Amino acid sequence: MKCFFPMKNIAEKTLAYLFLLTVSAPVLAQAGGIEFSEILLTIAILLGLGAGIYVFFLGSQMSGSTLSSALIYYGLGMLSVVISLLSVTWAKPLMAGSAGTLHDLFFIIGFILMVLGSRKVAGIL
Repeated sequence: MKCFFPMKNIAEKTLAYLFLLTVSAPVLAQAGGIEFSEILLTIAILLGLGAGIYVFFLGSQMSGSTLSSALIYYGLGMLSVVISLLSVTWAKPLMAGSAGTLHDLFFIIGFILMVLGSRKVAGIL
């Protein structure tokens, strides 16, 4: 099967298809009678998971350089932000009182990890 996108890497193709799905989400939501915000939230979570895992594995494959540790920090930070999204949306009925606190905690941890990654990159320059 010929791919619409000319990329060779499966992760890049997946992210490109998720972007295409995001652009076409209003039409899909209207046709299926689904809430538009539900589709966008699901796409955001899938895109965040895909991008976070992709960046984390890129950093792992670079093995030991300063840039690899920066990518690992970025990937973990992105995954932490996605976990914060999951805790406030899908896990909210399960954890009624602590969902907001869990969201804030993972959101803060995610940004701290991304700042640490930025410091590693700034150390290279």
